[in-house]
Amino acid sequence: ALWRGLDTLAGKILLTVACGLIGPLLALFGQTYQTGADVDALFRAWALLALPWTLASCFAPAWLLWIVVVEFGAGAWIHTFDLWRFLWFGFLPSWLGACALQAALLVLWELAAHRFDWLAGRFTPRLLAFSLLAPLTLCASAAVLMTSGSRMLGAGFFDWSLYFGAAMWGAVLVAGWIAYRRATIELGMLGLGWLSVTTVAMSATARLVIDTRAGAAGLLLAAAVLFAASAIGRRWLRALAQEAHARDVGPADAPVDRTAR
Repeated sequence: ALWRGLDTLAGKILLTVACGLIGPLLALFGQTYQTGADVDALFRAWALLALPWTLASCFAPAWLLWIVVVEFGAGAWIHTFDLWRFLWFGFLPSWLGACALQAALLVLWELAAHRFDWLAGRFTPRLLAFSLLAPLTLCASAAVLMTSGSRMLGAGFFDWSLYFGAAMWGAVLVAGWIAYRRATIELGMLGLGWLSVTTVAMSATARLVIDTRAGAAGLLLAAAVLFAASAIGRRWLRALAQEAHARDVGPADAPVDRTAR
């Protein structure tokens, strides 16, 4: 990477590959010399050793790789930390903690993107938003479908965790509306949010069909809800695309009506 130059694309890619090869090197070292290190220790060492090269790369894929390493390390640490459930009384399962980490990373990435041009790409923020919304959407859907978490899952605290996850889902959607609809128009993020809302709406429809024992009529109702959600979402996103285009063009670049007096 130094030979190619860190200001070139080849140099950035080579440095990113070098960051990725640190992990296999540590794993090979641990297996060869039987260091006895846990998996979370391996990922923690990987993240610490790769951080200087990631900072030097000024390359969004390198930062994405580093974030993945950090998240795997955090997940491995949570699973090996036996007192986790007792400290939080089962109220905050590990996957909800992962959602909180994803939300923090998304906010930090968006703030940094306004300062550094090489972070301006939209792939990583959308990937972080998807990994944040996916478990929260499943949690909200489960909260709609399940009447009693203690009866369905065998532990009373799952009721609270599901409801807390559903509350986090609503808070994330509101924050996303403010950030990606009011402050700016980001169609990719809004599309992810609408997909999440559609999934929860389908879960509510399924719950209604199960409770009423509607049978074939329930299947027609579910198809109608899905069709309506798809049509409304498409129309809404198309209108937002036109609004975003109008914002980009601006009044100065708008066509002049020469027939006006």
